[in-house]
Amino acid sequence: MKRTGISANRKSEPAGPAQPDIDRLLGAPPLFKGEDRKAYHALQDQVRNLVKPVDLIEQFWIRDVVDLIWEIGRLRRLKAKLMSASAHKGLHEILKPITGYDADDLVEGWAAGDRTVVKKVNGLLAKAQIDTEAIMAQTLLVEIDPIERIERMIAGAESRLSAVLREIDRRRDQVAARLRHAVAAIEDAEFQEVSDRVNGRTS
Repeated sequence: MKRTGISANRKSEPAGPAQPDIDRLLGAPPLFKGEDRKAYHALQDQVRNLVKPVDLIEQFWIRDVVDLIWEIGRLRRLKAKLMSASAHKGLHEILKPITGYDADDLVEGWAAGDRTVVKKVNGLLAKAQIDTEAIMAQTLLVEIDPIERIERMIAGAESRLSAVLREIDRRRDQVAARLRHAVAAIEDAEFQEVSDRVNGRTS
């Protein structure tokens, strides 16, 4: 994933006055049942400490960043879990030509963790010189459509994350530019005042 950096223009500045509770405005974090709420809030604290939001707009962006990072991690975990949960399908496709008969009973026993069946399946696979990675390769082929959809969802979340980070950079650059112009205007005014005094043009 191509990442967009966060401008360091305000690195040394304090986080600013307390802002409204974003969770109360946007609702509770979008966590699935069983997901670690503490881990989510730890991520939120890390991102907030890195970005140091200075107003409500940046608080909203922080929530977006945290939710998108969490979504990307979740989708990657779910993809791996889908592969593991569907491994029996890949095994079934591998065993059919090896055994020469319907492999449903073998696959069912293997998936259930029946030691006798697992041992028999392992023997068949070893005899055919097929390893666990081959099972997962066949599983990927079986589940390629949902896997590709998950990959597109991950890519979409990564794209949205990059867009939010670019917006934070752009906004801070614009603020920094306005500050530079303001400072320059003040300095010009002070220089003009000194110049007027030197030349006897006092008001």
